[in-house]
Amino acid sequence: MGDRRAIFRLGLAPLILLACNLFAGAQLPYLGATLTVTLLMPGGPRPPLKMLAGALVLVMGISWALARGFGALADSPASVWMALLALATACFAKLAVAPQNIPALLALLVSVVVTALIQADPSLTGPLPWIMGLAALQAVVVTLLAHAILPSQGPGFKPPQPRAAPASPGLVALAKAVAMVAALGVCAAAGQTSGVLVAITLSNMLRLPEDAAANRFGRWLVFANVAALLLVLPLVVVAILRPENIALVPLALAFGLWIAAGHGRMDWRGMLTQLGLPVFVLVLGQTLPSVDANALTDMADRLVFLGFSVLYGAAVLILLRPGTARATA
Repeated sequence: MGDRRAIFRLGLAPLILLACNLFAGAQLPYLGATLTVTLLMPGGPRPPLKMLAGALVLVMGISWALARGFGALADSPASVWMALLALATACFAKLAVAPQNIPALLALLVSVVVTALIQADPSLTGPLPWIMGLAALQAVVVTLLAHAILPSQGPGFKPPQPRAAPASPGLVALAKAVAMVAALGVCAAAGQTSGVLVAITLSNMLRLPEDAAANRFGRWLVFANVAALLLVLPLVVVAILRPENIALVPLALAFGLWIAAGHGRMDWRGMLTQLGLPVFVLVLGQTLPSVDANALTDMADRLVFLGFSVLYGAAVLILLRPGTARATA
């Protein structure tokens, strides 16, 4: 059984923030909630204030650098894409030995999300660093409040425990980064607006160990992502039928708690929490601001893109398994 307080923090805090942003009519309301999921996912006691302050600076710095790069080099952005590739490689290399390293998690998430947003809407180049900065500030404040209201019982904050690195950590990290950047490039070239969903799904999948797609774990990868998106469907139906129905909020919180209940577990419930909760928060935040007669069609499109992203991410992990290279030799 995982830490119950961590489950309540993870299941409630991001969705409460998302609800506040939706009611306030915030631009890109899901960003703060998505970053909050990243900060709360490791569980345990509250991270040090110094780390949270550094996270805020990190988000602002990466957002500004990428937005400035894509804006200044709009005609020939190859150098910005190469910088993104280098940053993603460094993040994957760090996460290979410290899976819950908060700076690496945030750097990877912010870099791919900012890239996907700018490629989908170049007009965001100017305001996006400020939007991301506000989202990061919201995430830090909500994280502090969540830990103050529901503090974990136990020893103080411990840095992420390292795990065994792959045989060729640099090459594996580079391969994952290439796969990540290639997927973003395809979305940009195709003019797709689902780039953020693809970016978050792949960044969460590719940071898993290379054997995560083997055997039953591979089925769990698919289930976790698809189930999270399907849980948004009844909320969208309620929003279409009764837009002012206040029951939408407690229903979303109940779904969030159910998804978060697998926190700390090493089975399909744990995979649903780790991979499904970011998808649930993102799709909910993307869909609810503009619920109309086409909302279900948009959900179907997102399901298709999510399915392709999951299969693509699983294929990359399978190809990078150490046993795969020996089997094909």
